[in-house]
Amino acid sequence: GRYQLMLLVLLLLLCSLLLNNCDTRMLSVVQVTRHLHTGSSQGS
Repeated sequence: GRYQLMLLVLLLLLCSLLLNNCDTRMLSVVQVTRHLHTGSSQGS
């Protein structure tokens, strides 16, 4: 579970770096955090 989430985060960060957009990176981080919270809730 966690391992896959970490891979997802890394992929998002890589995409953000390619885009070279700080705003996009921030948005990705926020979306990931939200996803992690919702995923944890559903998992439990």
